[in-house]
Order: sequence, then C-alpha cells, then structure tokens
Amino acid sequence: MVVIVGLAGFVLLVVEILLVVRTVLDLVGELTPGGGFAIAPRRTGRGRRGNNWVLAGRLSMHALTEPVLKPVRRVVPPLRVGSKLVDLALILVFVAVLLLRTVLVGL
Repeated sequence: MVVIVGLAGFVLLVVEILLVVRTVLDLVGELTPGGGFAIAPRRTGRGRRGNNWVLAGRLSMHALTEPVLKPVRRVVPPLRVGSKLVDLALILVFVAVLLLRTVLVGL
C-alpha cells in the first residue's frame, strides 16, 4: 500500500512540475518577439520562426499536458478577459493535483 501511495504521489509531482514548466514556457513564448505560435507554426527558409528552444519546449509541453487538460477544457471553457483568454482548465487541474498530493502525503 505504501509503495502504491508513494508512486501515485511521484506521478502527481511530475504532472505538477510539467504544468509549471508549461506555464513558464507559455509566458516566455508570449513575451518573446515572434515566440507565439499557432496550431501550425509558420516556416521560413531557416526553420521555424521565433526562438527555437522556446517553441520546441512549448510544443513538447503541450503534447505532454494536453491529454490531462483537454477533458477539463470540454467542461470548463476559457475565461475571456478583454482580448485575452485565461485557461481555467490549467488552473483547476493544478489545484486538483495539489489537493490530491496533499491527501496522499497525509496517508
């Protein structure tokens, strides 16, 4: 039982870290000139537009975290604040992971 709880706690920790890294890379990508990306990033003669490491990191983090966020996003749509959208699914999943880890550590 202790091994299963420990393993579940570790998996939740990894998910938590991935969500934080996704948030940081999204923020860096949006603040970097040309760092934002659409579904299909534009290509130039020299490869992808913008900062390559930021773009590669953002795409890989989205690939890893989307399977967790997509079902929540179907139920809770993004919140419109002016011309921007706030992804509530990311916030809700992060809080849920924190709560689950807190409960598992208490066992």
